[in-house]
Formats: sequence, C-alpha cells, structure tokens
Amino acid sequence: MKQKRSRLLAAYLSMCLLACLWAGGAMAVPEPSSEDDFLVVIEDGNAIISGYTGEAAIVSIPPQIDGYPVVAIRDRAFYAWDRLTAVIIPDGVTAIGAYAFEDCAGLTALTIPESVVSIGDFAFAGCDNLTLLVMEGSYGADYATERALRHAFLADAPKPLTFTSGAYTYTLAEGQATILQGNPDAIELEIPTQLDGYPVAGVAAGAFLDCPNLGYIEAEEGHPVYASVDGVLFDANRRMLAAYPPSRREELYIIPEDTQRIDSHAFSGASNLIVVIVPDSIVSIGEHAFADCGNLILLTSQNAYAAQYAQENALRHALTAADSPLTEDMLTDDFPEVSLITSGEYVYALAQGQAIITQYTGDATDLLIPQQLDGYPVTQIEGGAFAGNQSLIEAYIPQSVTAVNGGAFASCGNLQRINVQRENPVFESVDGVLFDALHQTLVAYPTGRAASAYTVPQGTQSIGPGAFAGCQAIESVAIPDSVALIGSYAFAWCPKLADLTIPSGVTSVGASAFDGCVSLTLTLFQNSYPARYAQENELAYTYAIPPDASAPVAEEPQFFISGAFGCIEKDGQVTILNYIGNETEVIIPGQVERYPVTAIGDRAFSSRPEIRTIAIPDSVISIGEEVFYGSDGLTLLVTEGSFAAHYARENALPHTFGEPGPMPEPEPEQPQRREAQVRTSGVSLYLRSTPNSSGNNVVVSMPNGATVWIESYSDPWAWVVYIDRRGVQYEGYAYTKFLVLQ
Repeated sequence: MKQKRSRLLAAYLSMCLLACLWAGGAMAVPEPSSEDDFLVVIEDGNAIISGYTGEAAIVSIPPQIDGYPVVAIRDRAFYAWDRLTAVIIPDGVTAIGAYAFEDCAGLTALTIPESVVSIGDFAFAGCDNLTLLVMEGSYGADYATERALRHAFLADAPKPLTFTSGAYTYTLAEGQATILQGNPDAIELEIPTQLDGYPVAGVAAGAFLDCPNLGYIEAEEGHPVYASVDGVLFDANRRMLAAYPPSRREELYIIPEDTQRIDSHAFSGASNLIVVIVPDSIVSIGEHAFADCGNLILLTSQNAYAAQYAQENALRHALTAADSPLTEDMLTDDFPEVSLITSGEYVYALAQGQAIITQYTGDATDLLIPQQLDGYPVTQIEGGAFAGNQSLIEAYIPQSVTAVNGGAFASCGNLQRINVQRENPVFESVDGVLFDALHQTLVAYPTGRAASAYTVPQGTQSIGPGAFAGCQAIESVAIPDSVALIGSYAFAWCPKLADLTIPSGVTSVGASAFDGCVSLTLTLFQNSYPARYAQENELAYTYAIPPDASAPVAEEPQFFISGAFGCIEKDGQVTILNYIGNETEVIIPGQVERYPVTAIGDRAFSSRPEIRTIAIPDSVISIGEEVFYGSDGLTLLVTEGSFAAHYARENALPHTFGEPGPMPEPEPEQPQRREAQVRTSGVSLYLRSTPNSSGNNVVVSMPNGATVWIESYSDPWAWVVYIDRRGVQYEGYAYTKFLVLQ
C-alpha cells in the first residue's frame, strides 16, 4: 500500500507544487531555479528568456536575472525540452513567444500569471499532457479557452494529496499521518495510534470544526502522542488541551490544573458552553481558541495570562482577585464572587440577569451607550463609570437605562451634553443636562462646558449626588426655592465655584457636597438647615439679606410645546428651545400662540444631521450658542439683511437667501372658499395645491368642528399647521379634501 501511495505522490507532485501557491496547501513552493540555467537577452533594461540549459524537471523562472526584471519568454525558448514536467512563470512576465514550449512532451503543468497579455502562435503545440493553470478572467484563460487547451483555474487547482481511512481524512509527511478532519456525522471519535499502517503523529488545529454532533473524543489506549480526559483531547503529558468536543452539552468546563497550553481552535464552535474556568497555569493560548462560542465567559484571576489574552482578543471574561481560588461555587447567583466582566470597551457587573456598567475604557467623542452587553440588558450606570474620561463630548443614554448613580460623568473635562433616547421612561435631557423624566431631580451636569454660570430650572426639587462634581469652569449656580435636597458630592471639586446661594427650604445636604471647592463662600439664610450644615462642616459662608416682601416677583417663563417645537414665552416673546419633529426640512414659525418668535435657544437643533434645511423668520433677533452643533450638511434659509443672515455669515454656516415672509396677518373678515387637498406629515399639514401667495393665513374647517390655522413662510408649498392654535396633531384625514377658507 505504501508503494502505491508513493507512485501517486510522484504523479501529482508537480501539480501540487504549483497549486499550493494559490490553494493554501501545506507543501513548500520550490525556490526559483538558478539564474545560471537560463539564457537571456537584455533589452531596454529588461531580461528576456531565450533558452534553458538546466536539468531540473520542475522549473521556477526567477523574477529577476542579474538584477534585470524578467518580462518575456522568447520564441522557442524551451522548444522540445522533454525533461520538463512543470514550469512556474513569475508575475511580471507579459509575453510568451511563439513555439516557446512546443513539443515538451513531459510537461504536465504550467502557470500563466495575470501579467501575461500576449502569447504567440503554437506556444504549447505538442504538449499533449499539459494543463495550463490560469486566473479566471485573465488573458491566459481567454487564450486557453479560444484554442480549446486543457486548463484549470488556480483557485480550483488540486491541493496536496489527502487520504480517507475510516472516520478520518489525513495527510502524510515523512511516513507519519496528521489527521486533518473527523467524520462530520460522528458523535464520538477515538484517535487511533495508526491509520493505514502509518503512525498518527498529529491532529491539525480545527480538525473537528465541521463535526457539529461530536460530543466525546477519546484517545486509543497507549497512544504515544494523545490522551483523553473526560472526553476532551489532551497531549499525552496532559499539558496541552488539543480539542474540546463542539457538541458537548455541559455549560461549564473547568480546565484541569497544571494545563499549560490551549491549542488553536481548541474550543471553536462549542456553543453550549457558558463559562470556562481557566487556571493560572495556562501560559499560551492559540489563535481562535474560543471562536464561535456564543456567549462564553472566561473566568480567570486578575493577573493570569488568560486575562491578558481575553482583553487583547476582546473576549468576554470575568476576573477574581489574584489570591481567590477558581471554583464552581463562584458561579451561583450571577457570579456574586466575580468582581467584573469585560466586554470590549465596557466593564460591567451582573445582577439578576441585568448589566450594570461600572467602567468605560474607550476614547469615543460621541458615545451611544449600548442597550445590551453580551445579551444582557444594560439597566444601570454605576457611579464613576465614565468619570475622568477626557474624550467624551456627547453621551447618549439608551432607553434601557433606568438608573444613573451619582458622579457617573464626574470630571469629564470635555463633556458638553448628556442626551437621552426619547423612549427612555425615566430620564430626559434639558439643554444637555440630565434630569429625571419629571424634571424634579438634576442628575448630571456636563462637566466639560465652558459656561461660568448655570441656573437650575424652577420646579427642580433635588440636585443629585455628584451632579456637578469635577466641573472646572463653573463659577456660579443659581438654585431655585423649589430645591429641597442636595446630594453628596453634588458640587465637589469645582475649583472656580464661588457664588452659590442655598435657599432656606433645603432640608438635606449630603456628605462632602462641597469638597474641593476652594473658591466657594456659601450664601445662606439664618436659622436654616444649610446654615447648620456649613457650621458643622466648617465651610465658609455668609448670610443673605432677606428679600423685600413688597418687591414684585418676576414671573418665571413657562415651557410649552407647540407643534414640533419646545418653547418658552416671556414678556410676550417666544424662544424656541428645541425641535422634536422628524422632518428634514424645518420651518421655524414667525409666531407661536400669537406671540412673535424672537430667539432660538442654545443647541436647539444640535446633533440633528438628518435635517437638511431650516428656514428662520425675520422676527428672530437672537440665536444662542452651538444651536446647530453636530448638524452636518445643514443649510439655513434666511432673508438677506436679517439677523439670521448676519449670524450665518459670522459663523460661516451654509445658507441661502429666500423670503421667510412676514408674520401672519389677522384672519380676513369675509374669507372666500375653495377646496384643496391636505396631507399630514409628522405634526405638520401640507397643502397639495399651491396657495395664492406666501404669508397668508388659511383656515381649514375640520369635520369635528376644530379649526386649523395654517401659516406659510418662504416656501409657498410648505405650511406650518396649528389645530385650534395649540400645535396639537390632528389624527387621521390624511389626503382628505377639506373646505379651505382664504
């Protein structure tokens, strides 16, 4: 049998030597033949093969001869050279001459690289046993097809010889067998000591990847190379774990102590595993050792090699203290003994099947916090999880997060906004500051803002733990009378904070609320709880002069929603605070609730890249800071000479001139009637027929008796709609004809 296989190897040798170049075979590619064996002609700095004088059967033409690149094979260069069995032509050769290999009767394989663009007539005449190895779509492929020459594409070329014996496919090297693959249908396999009389010296990495039902691997008794430990394949000394059965049903596997190495692909495809406990004795882990293992967690100690491997390969892992024994008892109740689990740039803990983010190690500037980590819902952000991160500019809280603990974003020196996904039921962002959904608790202030002052909104009842902690620029915070609680470390490490008046109604101040505020002198009211707190904690303070009860109290501006805009009205003027719609072309109304729109608040349209145009009416005379920050691709539609036009030029914002139009005029006393189609889009209605002119009011009579006020601006096709002048969307009646008064 050995003699028969030797003949087969010899017969296929030349093909395999060529094919392994492209097909990933295990055989070595022959070195280029000696330059002295070739006759060459030098033309224009290039070498042209004109003849061959060597004795080799397999010829690999060198890419250079005497430093000159080989670019062509001249006519009849290898004519009738019957010793040849295989020729490798290097990339860079562009031409093969006429009759170049004519009558090479022993030639069985020849490569034609993609660089060849010319082959002379009868180049392979008389080569009856020849197969041309070509690249699909190349000139060589076309040449062979047109002349009906036998050829094969290099991607399909034969690989080195393999043999099948029983449940195994194997290859031979130096009289020893290496198992390449097990039977794909096998449930159990035994590694034999011999295959067809050849000793089994190795099992290739990944040999059982295509054995989806394999649950047990045994080694034949007395095997000199391999041993089995409870159905898992090891080397004979039990120092290397070679292969774990991919279909084994256990969810936990503990690698035996004293195991030193894990082979490449050892656990690949073991999707039933949830936890592998890796001992400190492991000093080497091969490539893809844990590939395609589903939700696997590696449990190891902090200073172990496995911990470093898991981090470098972005594998889920949990760490114990260096002196803690690794035992199965740790795995009850969602790993109570395990301190941390690392997944990519996040470190988290598990509690009742939910992930609690404890640390972020990445360097993103705009960060959308994930809703899940390794399949576990993220419901909580632990205190200090993002603290001190100097890369963050904007953070986005997902809808799954229902708890953000104190100081989660403390000392983030560049953080400008903390945004919240709209569907989140617990939190909201108010001008980039994190509040609870009822606006009763200020949870976190973006500590990287350059603003020196901030006014806590009226109605806020508490300032959460660590809310302003580590804010380097803040100098003054105005706290309204509605605040009753100030959390621990709320203003800690704010070195410039100097002006802070605490209302007398505050009944609780947490520990270390003002630690590190080296410039602060509190302003307090006599006989108040904050005054006692300052005395007990030896804080600098002064007493406020009670306000004159007879002095008029300024009315606080009221927040309301009109259409797709969040607004406040004060002194008969409206400021647009934010946009909650989803249109790509936005028209800011000139009037809201019959009051002129005169201002656009800070960051009102920030981070809205989907918006392409915003029309700003002439009534706007004030635009806040970073109003359009992060809204790339935006073009402002303004009136030439308006404040908005000046603002766009000063801030180098893309803009174009139009006619946003005057503010709406009063309704005509005797309107004329005509019919028009109206359709809804978001919270706006649009007339399908062109109105007579821009800037007129149109009243739509709805079937239920409601009145819709339609105001037009620069684009005569676009209208902003108010139902009963409150901006409430009217459901239904899309593409319905209504009676229009105009």
